[in-house]
Amino acid sequence: MKYNKKGSIFAWFMVTVAVFTIAILYMVLMQPIIAIQQATNATLDDPNYAASYNKVIVVWKYWPIVMLLGLIIVGIVYSLKKEPYTGYE
Repeated sequence: MKYNKKGSIFAWFMVTVAVFTIAILYMVLMQPIIAIQQATNATLDDPNYAASYNKVIVVWKYWPIVMLLGLIIVGIVYSLKKEPYTGYE
């Protein structure tokens, strides 16, 4: 059995494209999110709303890291796949 070099290159190319897409999306959406944070921080009176709001902000800060780790794992798994895939070996 040998490793599929074309499949490995394609997998890492797609991971790279996805990383850049996530980075651009995050940078573009960061400015409106910061504006919304600044506008709503002064009006947080209800503690229940404040807790939910803080969770949303934490998720917004860390979702790119989770996505990047997932993409790296996917890239590694696809690049280690042997060809031809015949099932159990």
